[in-house]
Amino acid sequence: MADHRITRRALAAGAAVAVTTSCGPDMPNAPQSRQFPKDFKWGVATAAPQIEGSPDVDGRAPRIWDEFAKKPGNIVDRSDASYGTDSYRRYKDDVALIAEANLKAYQFSIAWPLVMPKGAGAVNEKGIDYYKRLLDALHEAHIEPFATLFHWDLPQALQGKGGWGNRKTAYRLADYAAIVAGKLGARISHLIILNGPPSTQSKAG
Repeated sequence: MADHRITRRALAAGAAVAVTTSCGPDMPNAPQSRQFPKDFKWGVATAAPQIEGSPDVDGRAPRIWDEFAKKPGNIVDRSDASYGTDSYRRYKDDVALIAEANLKAYQFSIAWPLVMPKGAGAVNEKGIDYYKRLLDALHEAHIEPFATLFHWDLPQALQGKGGWGNRKTAYRLADYAAIVAGKLGARISHLIILNGPPSTQSKAG
């Protein structure tokens, strides 16, 4: 019987193919030349809710996607991201795959519910330590990190107070950004505040 399991390597290869084909000449607004600048950095991108898994490890609190997946009918096959690709435990494997592909950049997101489980107040040092380990592994492999602070990953504690519809959430984001900059800034060369800001309210609100 054929083995139809999908490996992490196959997922990485499929993502690379998808990105390449999406830049084809038939796509709207496609560049007229296929020649990339010599200093163009090829890389891969992920988001914490998609890959990290480990929803109850090292102090991470529930995020909005955890609650969304629990509601019947939201996801047809009832799958969720509680496992993902287990990157929280296997980040070294992921970094090795990126290096093996000779890619020089990695965009990932920092999980707000892992760094500040309640969305404000106390900082979870175990969460900070995880990102230190990830960033150190990237630097050792000569891969440049591009970190996103918010990739539709709001702590459920803040969603319960109105989410992005509550102006105070913006101030909590500022607090969170200051924490990340203070504790991880020396390891991060590029920091992105929001992924897809026009979609933040409609997708994560």
